[in-house]
Amino acid sequence: MEKYAIVRDDDPNFFTSTKTIEVVYNELFSLNVPVSSSVIPCVETGLKLKNAMFHGNYIEYEPFVPEKYRSVNQQFAVYENRELVEFLTNSKDQLNIVQHGFSHSPHEFSSINLGRLNKKVLLGRKILKKAFGETPEFFSAPYDIYSPVSLLLVQRYFHGATFGEMKLRTMLSPKFGLRLPPYMVPSYLRASNLDRVFCFSGGFLLLGYDDVTYINPFENSNTSNYAFKEYVKAHQVVVIALHHWEFFYDKERRIVGERVDKTALESFIEKIRLLKDMGFRFLTTSQFYDKLS
Repeated sequence: MEKYAIVRDDDPNFFTSTKTIEVVYNELFSLNVPVSSSVIPCVETGLKLKNAMFHGNYIEYEPFVPEKYRSVNQQFAVYENRELVEFLTNSKDQLNIVQHGFSHSPHEFSSINLGRLNKKVLLGRKILKKAFGETPEFFSAPYDIYSPVSLLLVQRYFHGATFGEMKLRTMLSPKFGLRLPPYMVPSYLRASNLDRVFCFSGGFLLLGYDDVTYINPFENSNTSNYAFKEYVKAHQVVVIALHHWEFFYDKERRIVGERVDKTALESFIEKIRLLKDMGFRFLTTSQFYDKLS
């Protein structure tokens, strides 16, 4: 039985330092591991986060937004970061671009306003087409929060959507905010009962991940490593979720710098090597869809 693994990285955007993303991606590429890179089309600054807890501290603003822009209401399209676009474009044989919302504003795709959502999706697609020469096949909502309306809309333009844990509590709890159209519920529940991280609904892929395979650079204990090993032994499909910028996060200043946490990065790469040693085949989201659909 063939086993599959997918590496999903969120948040490349206008403010992303190519130096930082190269450090993480090149480690993966050197192991022949592709990345599904969830790119924010047009990041918006000046947006405060409400009661956001991040690694033990409350934060008001996204750490990847530079301090001088945090109180300024502006939008920055990713194609204006030419160095990042060039790096991702030159790496297209080893990654695929996923559309990560539009501006990454909190609860952006929990809306039920179809017209507003449609405008965001189409404008985001237009920006990514300008940046990379093609529109993505998959969509990822900021914070993994969807309304039934936004999922119906996403299905119109994409082959699938990525989100968080595929658990019953994820679907029922307002805290997690995955609101499914009724016809998607049976497929989702079957996958949840089978402890899977994916399901198909009418040819549309719903791809989640499990908390134990979310890479948290600040938790590298023997306990978490043991849980990871036990999880991957028991599963045929594993989705690794991460934010590349977390390997450069300064907890004291609550900003993203350019100094990598080498210990955390090495721990992450050890997990990737473990999967490879166990015979997992690494695919992008698009390749996984083509393989199973």
